[in-house]
Amino acid sequence: MEDVVVKGSDVVVKLPAQSCGFSTTIDGGYRCGLRYVIMHHVSRYFIDPYDEAYEALRNFNVNKEEALVFLTALEPSKSLKAIKGSDGELSISIYATVGLSYGYVIEDGVIKVDDGSHRAGTVNILSIVYANVGGQTLLDALRMLIEAKASALAKYYGIMGTVSDAYAVVCPCVGPYEQYSGPSTRLGRLMVKLVYEALKPG
Repeated sequence: MEDVVVKGSDVVVKLPAQSCGFSTTIDGGYRCGLRYVIMHHVSRYFIDPYDEAYEALRNFNVNKEEALVFLTALEPSKSLKAIKGSDGELSISIYATVGLSYGYVIEDGVIKVDDGSHRAGTVNILSIVYANVGGQTLLDALRMLIEAKASALAKYYGIMGTVSDAYAVVCPCVGPYEQYSGPSTRLGRLMVKLVYEALKPG
């Protein structure tokens, strides 16, 4: 399983093996060779997200080819939520920061953004899937994560997300073979359940 290291206000999740995954982080897309995921604290008024990501990599002495970096105005060392669950041999770990600044909804095809400048943070979610999966399965797992996030935030906070949310689903390719990860699969159902738990208030 993964290890978690805290340094100052930042947190790094050390993956148990080289992993592949999809992410919407500043350094995301489809990535392989991942060993670390960094949750990096930034000022609410930072200028350059790439500079912030490189600073996080330097702080942990991590090569950029081996890491994903999440940025948040919340302090991950104080606010990071960790949720784990399993279904048979399949297990998933979720790490999330839940900040609600500039939340938005979509109504009749129009995006409406709240003036959330009085609140800090964004919604960042990392999912580590302990299964043997292919790229299409990982991509569908990311879809399930994002749909579950929007559903949970609508239920608990009345928004669909914030304007700066980021997500990642990574897989160290250990565990049972899972061909699919949509809503009718155990991987999809477990993903949705754990995302809801991670975003629940309190």
